[in-house]
Amino acid sequence: MDNSKTASRQAARKRRLLINRDFTLLWSAQAISKLGDVVFDYTLVFWIATSIAREQRWAPLAVSGIFVATALPTLGAGPIAGVFVDRWQKRPTMLLMDALRAILLLLLLLATGIL
Repeated sequence: MDNSKTASRQAARKRRLLINRDFTLLWSAQAISKLGDVVFDYTLVFWIATSIAREQRWAPLAVSGIFVATALPTLGAGPIAGVFVDRWQKRPTMLLMDALRAILLLLLLLATGIL
């Protein structure tokens, strides 16, 4: 009996969160962004494993280096940047960071000769 009341309260709370349009848009955008990050990371690993480091002895090191390179900025700069980002306006900060990521991706494509 007590579990059913708790479950119904939790379900009602989840429905209220999804009714809030701003929360739903933010959550959806974050989910799509995270999916894009994962797809990019694995595409980069696949590209290195099949093109650049094919049949090389250092291929496993290159692939693991990609995972380390994607984790280090989050682990190193995340706590420090979080202090500042919490004090800034949210919307301009998110737009600026997404624009910066797009520019860095474009530079990567130009450096590899894809564009």
